[in-house]
Amino acid sequence: MIIPVLKKFLPQTLVKISSPINGEISVVEQFGRRKILIANLTQSGPMVEKIWEPIIKKIAKDENKIAEVLILGLGGGSLVKLANNYFKKIKITGLEIDPIIIDLGKKYFYLDSFSNLKIKNESADLFLNKNKLKFDLIFVDLYLGDKVPKNCESEIFLENLKKSLTNNGMIVFNRLYYKNHIFEAKKFLDKLHKIFHYLSCRKYLTNFFILVKKD
Repeated sequence: MIIPVLKKFLPQTLVKISSPINGEISVVEQFGRRKILIANLTQSGPMVEKIWEPIIKKIAKDENKIAEVLILGLGGGSLVKLANNYFKKIKITGLEIDPIIIDLGKKYFYLDSFSNLKIKNESADLFLNKNKLKFDLIFVDLYLGDKVPKNCESEIFLENLKKSLTNNGMIVFNRLYYKNHIFEAKKFLDKLHKIFHYLSCRKYLTNFFILVKKD
């Protein structure tokens, strides 16, 4: 009888699937809470929410005119959940390049339950190249495994991000911050200084958040 009881407390893999974009993807449940794992990194779920929540809470306290939100790297929708918790009457556009992730998000994380969310299956750089909309808040959480796509670090990409902001809009970049990722994050920060008005940085565990504004 011990084994069945213990099983309730162990992580249970609900699904494991191979994606041509992200490789092996797993949805794991423990204590009734779910997360997405890609390359052994948590992409959505309670830990992601815990890391992001202080940032979003601070923005909500300081900024009271957030109406249009863009999420680049939708994943399972952790940022959708948090944004709706802290901002009222917002509209969210969520981009996700991997259609398998979108399907998992709808099936296991109930993305379809957010009536104010518009999901686009598109790469961030192509979307920004043609985008004419303006956003008050943009979250940039673009990873394939533990790598940021190079086209999402280019000067053109960053300039298009800037054009997509309202006059007082804000962007939050999430970067990994351990081992070789520390050097990459610092190099990326130097690039941002040339294009945006730098606000602040915040490190939490192995993540590094950079907040910038248009001017």
